Amino acid sequence: MVSGGMRLEKLIFPVLVLAMMFMLSGCYPGKSTSSATASIAGSDAATATATVVPRSTPASASGNMDWHQVCLEATIRAIDMEMAKYNMWLKNANGSNKEMYQKALKYLKDEKQKYEQMKPEDYKIGSAFRRIPGVTIGSYRGPLPPEPKPVVLEEAWVRGTLPGIIDYKGMSRSGPFYIVVGVKGGNLGAIKPGIHYRMKLQPIMPESYPFPSFYVCVESFEEVK
Repeated sequence: MVSGGMRLEKLIFPVLVLAMMFMLSGCYPGKSTSSATASIAGSDAATATATVVPRSTPASASGNMDWHQVCLEATIRAIDMEMAKYNMWLKNANGSNKEMYQKALKYLKDEKQKYEQMKPEDYKIGSAFRRIPGVTIGSYRGPLPPEPKPVVLEEAWVRGTLPGIIDYKGMSRSGPFYIVVGVKGGNLGAIKPGIHYRMKLQPIMPESYPFPSFYVCVESFEEVK
């Protein structure tokens, strides 16, 4: 297993780390974690961890974006992150892996187009909460709960700017991991690095990763005193 510190390095140097690991092992790159406990307000978690930081969508002029619009834009952001990762893997892939990554990218491209054309009022929580068809990466094909139920973290924090992975009290080396891609109100910068919060998360999409890992929106957060 890997340490929490390495997890941060992965966010900072994603292309270098993942490319080196891929070339050396030919397998899905390893993910690092820090040690930390989540109070899960629902069933078991899915799979997520950020590898790249894509474009960020600006908040509305009022600074108080509708929740469905936040989740819709967060879903597009999560798809962008998955596409960037698969494009990176594809550069060093061959044989069946190359074909699998190409199919995954085609699926993600179609999904992105669908959500880009969608109106916020038509977005439904959980509509993107499914595996990419045909992808078999380690235990990534493990079962998902029937619907993405909210997760409550009693103490969580970020090390850098969002979107990105959050650490939380009680977090294990094998997850679940949470990648914040949206915050209620639309302002990702509202969650400050180093400050500890009680967070309510809404999983919106699983990440392609062998350990439990989700892309999530933060539905509510308050500082832990």
